[in-house]
Amino acid sequence: MKVSIYTNDNVVPAHFLDLIQRLYRAHPFVIKTKSEEYLTTIDPMYPAHRFGTITHIAIFSSNRLCAHASVVVDNRKEDTLFVGHIECEEYEEATALLFAVVEDTARRLGVRSIVGPVNRNLWRTFRA
Repeated sequence: MKVSIYTNDNVVPAHFLDLIQRLYRAHPFVIKTKSEEYLTTIDPMYPAHRFGTITHIAIFSSNRLCAHASVVVDNRKEDTLFVGHIECEEYEEATALLFAVVEDTARRLGVRSIVGPVNRNLWRTFRA
């Protein structure tokens, strides 16, 4: 397993979109919704970029993305790390590694809470 960390400057949307296609191949509406949501989130004009940073954690197995999450640091809530766009194939090792990287990121940043999932549609209802 290989861990890659991306910012919006170097993220490769095709990897994540391919993962969504594989996971939800029997559900075209889910593919469309999740793909549009993710592409909106990485757009530089997305409002969250004004308040903090979005980092993308990717777990690869044999050069194929098998787990992903987006980590949001909102400067208005410095003690909280927000996690969204969590997608994992059924690789127990990849899923465990993904969440270990999220926890390590929280420790490194000194935050006290991890909140998720906070994908764009869910978060609209609960945001500050």
